[in-house]
Amino acid sequence: MGKDSELREWALNHWKIYRSKYTGEVIDFKRSSSENWRNLKLEKPISLIPKSSIISNILNFEIPKLKYEIEQAEEESAKVDSDPGLILELKRKYALLAMIRGFCKGKTEEAAIKALDEHLTSKEPYETFNEVPEQRKTHSQKDNFFKDKNFHELVMRTMEKVGTHWNKVKQNLKNNTLKGETITYKSVSNFEGEMRPQIQYFREGYPEPFEVMESTFK
Repeated sequence: MGKDSELREWALNHWKIYRSKYTGEVIDFKRSSSENWRNLKLEKPISLIPKSSIISNILNFEIPKLKYEIEQAEEESAKVDSDPGLILELKRKYALLAMIRGFCKGKTEEAAIKALDEHLTSKEPYETFNEVPEQRKTHSQKDNFFKDKNFHELVMRTMEKVGTHWNKVKQNLKNNTLKGETITYKSVSNFEGEMRPQIQYFREGYPEPFEVMESTFK
């Protein structure tokens, strides 16, 4: 079984176990303390919470909580002495996040599974420059991957010193700036209204900073 298949199996099993938490529906009563209820099989799911309410709860609490856990795990995994198991944990959290977002968007389990499959077949955020396809790596290293040449050179200088892990590169940009260069980190709203981390690069003579979303590094 391939790594993606194992990750998909984990995500689907996790969803099955915690289905009522994410959908507000119950499909069986196996966890009930009553023996009579445990053997009862439903013809269709019972909705315990209105779908609009459960999605609102996911958007306001579950997704921010999961994104915070991902951020913390990414910071830990970037450390030299980090636990190798954090990478697997990150992969699982990203897969679950994709499913939850898919459910919120499509409001069905089919939409959640479709979002999971799309996530697994796309470039995953924990990949480093060395792990991406050769064609992409050649483009990012030989050409100016970023539109601003000076910022691109800053990224290349940083990679030469700290390696290719995107989180290490991001965290060390400030340590590799030249005279007149500054790096600022801010959160900005995307087209979906979600706050996303952004890197702002300023160089003496620039009328305004060059802006790039942190997701570009993923």
